[in-house]
Amino acid sequence: MDDELTLAVAKILKDKQSDAGPSYTEIAERTSLSRPTVERILNGRRDINMRYLHELCAVLGLDPAQVVADAENAL
Repeated sequence: MDDELTLAVAKILKDKQSDAGPSYTEIAERTSLSRPTVERILNGRRDINMRYLHELCAVLGLDPAQVVADAENAL
């Protein structure tokens, strides 16, 4: 993903994480990601690959395709 799209995806995930309530630690425990990686991704400081996007969306109850579409529309 390009930088703008990565940031837009991160914002959507972070907003949902803030609304849904799971902590970075809880997300890390339910995915293959470390807590620092979860934090970096959700704060837009790390690129997100498709596997990570799918894992994060599964925990947050989001559809990965819709997240990307919403992020593209936000640009």
